[in-house]
Amino acid sequence: MKATSQTASSSFFNEAFLASSALTGACQNQENIANAALRQGLTGVRRRYDQGFTIVELMISIVILAVLLSLAVPSFRESAANANLRAASSDLGLALNSARAMAISLRSVVVVKPLGTANDWADGWVIDYDTVVPVTGASKERDQEFLPHPGVQVVETSSGLTSVTFNPSGIVTSTATFTVCDVRPGETGRQITIDRLGRLNTEKWSC
Repeated sequence: MKATSQTASSSFFNEAFLASSALTGACQNQENIANAALRQGLTGVRRRYDQGFTIVELMISIVILAVLLSLAVPSFRESAANANLRAASSDLGLALNSARAMAISLRSVVVVKPLGTANDWADGWVIDYDTVVPVTGASKERDQEFLPHPGVQVVETSSGLTSVTFNPSGIVTSTATFTVCDVRPGETGRQITIDRLGRLNTEKWSC
């Protein structure tokens, strides 16, 4: 009886061992199959990558890019025109305020005048410290030029002044009114006025 029990036990362990071996082999086969499929997939992707773009894909990309540019370019031009308009208004106001402040500080006459011909402010303007009373010595100031911005028109509309002169007290010899517009019809620009005390007032202006 004891021998029979030992034989049965041995047979049980042999069968268990064989089953375990078979299961291990099956798992190994599944892993090998999975690895082979993965390598094949990566090889296909690599081959696809090595081929680059097709003509159809390239043409579709060009068409999409052209559509995006057609939408973006007008908006960019509009933004650039608005920026030039604001910059020109800011530069003119800065020049006039700076000239008034320097006239008071230096106790001298300071003039803002066009860079181009008389009354043509579209070519830019300059703060001139030596037009009437030359400033010398330690108080010598260098003239400051302000160049025009593309597409912007600056016009003195009140009396066709060829210059704006600030005396040592900051008072101007004559009032002035400037309009700052661009070439776009119906655009909202700026109007800058100077009263007799040399103070500036800026407001929107229908060009």
